Amino acid sequence: MSALGGLNRKPPISQWRYWACFWLVTVTGAVVMALSVPNLREVHPADASLFVIWALLLLLELGPLFRGRSDDVYGLSSSLMFMFALLVHWGLAVAIVGHASSLILQGALNRKAAWRTAGNVGLTAVCLGAAQLALVAFGKQASLAHPAAIEVSTLPALLAAGVAWFTVNFLVTSTAYALRSRAPWWRELTGNLAPLALKDGAAISLAPLVVLTAERSPWLVPLLLFPLYAVYRSNVDSIALKHQAGHDVLTGLPNRIYLLDRAHEVFASLAAQRARIGLFVIDLDRFKEINDTLGHHAGDRLLKVLADRLGAAVRPGDLVARLGGDEFAVLLPDVVDDDTARAVAARITEAVRKPIRLDGVLLSVESSLGIAFAPDHGADFDSLLQHADLAMYSAKRRGSPYETYSVEFVNGSAGRLTLLSDLRRAIEAADGELELHYQPQVSLSGGRVVGVEALLRWRHPVRGLVPPEDFIGRVENTALMASLTYWVIDAALAQSARWAGCGQQLRVAVNVSATDLQREGFADYVASRMRYHIVDSTRLQLEITESALMVDPASVLTTLQALARLGVSLSLDDFGTGYSSMSQLHRLPVEEMKIDASFVSRMQTEADDATIVGSMIELGRALGLRVVAEGVENVATWRQLAGLGCHDAQGWWISPALPAAEMTAWLQRHRAPLTVLSDIDIA
Repeated sequence: MSALGGLNRKPPISQWRYWACFWLVTVTGAVVMALSVPNLREVHPADASLFVIWALLLLLELGPLFRGRSDDVYGLSSSLMFMFALLVHWGLAVAIVGHASSLILQGALNRKAAWRTAGNVGLTAVCLGAAQLALVAFGKQASLAHPAAIEVSTLPALLAAGVAWFTVNFLVTSTAYALRSRAPWWRELTGNLAPLALKDGAAISLAPLVVLTAERSPWLVPLLLFPLYAVYRSNVDSIALKHQAGHDVLTGLPNRIYLLDRAHEVFASLAAQRARIGLFVIDLDRFKEINDTLGHHAGDRLLKVLADRLGAAVRPGDLVARLGGDEFAVLLPDVVDDDTARAVAARITEAVRKPIRLDGVLLSVESSLGIAFAPDHGADFDSLLQHADLAMYSAKRRGSPYETYSVEFVNGSAGRLTLLSDLRRAIEAADGELELHYQPQVSLSGGRVVGVEALLRWRHPVRGLVPPEDFIGRVENTALMASLTYWVIDAALAQSARWAGCGQQLRVAVNVSATDLQREGFADYVASRMRYHIVDSTRLQLEITESALMVDPASVLTTLQALARLGVSLSLDDFGTGYSSMSQLHRLPVEEMKIDASFVSRMQTEADDATIVGSMIELGRALGLRVVAEGVENVATWRQLAGLGCHDAQGWWISPALPAAEMTAWLQRHRAPLTVLSDIDIA
């Protein structure tokens, strides 16, 4: 099998250079066959040597088929020794017909496309024709009627024929493979030259021994299979290992190692050519959800499809590589201007976005792509990769398909890293930078304070008060999230114990993330801290969001059930902003649901929002849940919620979130039930 047909899929018509090479070789091979085959004479049945060698050639060509795999590497076949023996002893026509017949039979049994088989046969004829010309140049020419004997004087002719065969075969296959894979021609030419020359040289050098052995006794020829296989297997394994070291096993794309080597070569020539280099880093959005929902086998199939699409979307000469997981890279060795790179990025984005059907599910995958250029954004590959990576994350945050690197990304990234480092220090130091503020929750029917929600605040010594939205989201998917959540739970329980000592038996609500609920031992930690602070489980409530339920439902449900067994109250926060289903709500051990403030705050101005809130209250009550409305900002909303049957409310009209000392004073002032507007004050 040659590189002219070595890949499984038919190349697109747009790869005209490959097709020009393919048809040139195929037509030339057909001409060589047409000129040589008529020279065949009738084969005498008694000529057992010819049939034995022909049979062994056929066996070696079909052997990989019976083993369920192919040993052919880079268009080379283990049958070369016997094919060359046919050439030097019986001439070009016998060699072409012998090998071509085995290729045609192999293609038929293996259901290869006709164009692939035609290309393989054509290449065989061209290479054997080149070897025949070398033999004729040395005055050595054999035919079926006049077999050539092997003598010492024929060795130079045999050497020239072997060199001619290898040179033509290697040049054609290197060129075809480079055109097909859009890799640099000179790299393909030099990459496997030494091991392939050793393998083919060993096979060709054994051809005279085949002829001499056949002349002695054709039944001794099969004994040569063992040394042939030993040499062949050694070289095949060497080439295969080299290929595997630089390529991804799943997709067949170059891997990070190959990309790094190629990039260093491109950067080395950058100074001389004064060319710009482009680098893309591509990350698939929500790929984990596909793996979790459809299974890893579906994720693997998706990656294979996308790898093919990426290869078809880039320009000839661009290198597509898989960095790992769902992350890819594209190296553009020569970028004329930014618009050229953006055009390639747009094609990649569109190729990834096309729907893919997996296991009966039609998927539409999105991606985030970062672009960086050299020397503009980096003088070496490492800095270019880092900056393309930062641009990719910027695209992911902004929801744009692709972004070009800007120096602001480095400043922003460095600032985020510094912020996380400062937060870790604040948690470990416990020097008062972190504190909890508390917002009361009040019963709409009885007017009594039923609990408070603990809200984290960070007073940075340099930045001042850092809003929670500036650091919570950045911490959530890091190992620091566990430390932060544990600090909040511990501080809330400690304050609950202090209030209990003052006669205030309050339930304290703490927000927890999806990451917290997936963490092994989370429920055990909560139980241990309640025992430490001597706080009854009924005085702790954990608030979870709807989105947390979608990340890993089985793991989250296990943790929630463990918390419920402890007696900890569970509340579904921000209801209406996620994707909870009725069946999911019914299974969860939650006791309360909180209507998101975005709906409640617009009840007086938007009739639709008032209707939605009313429906949520009815749903919660039907499910046996206590309903809490967030975002109560005026007395009209308070009264409207009370009329709809909502249980509790919280919001700025009742009280903003206050530090523990101020909340304690507020609670002292509002021991009696809140029944009229004058009872509620912010002062």
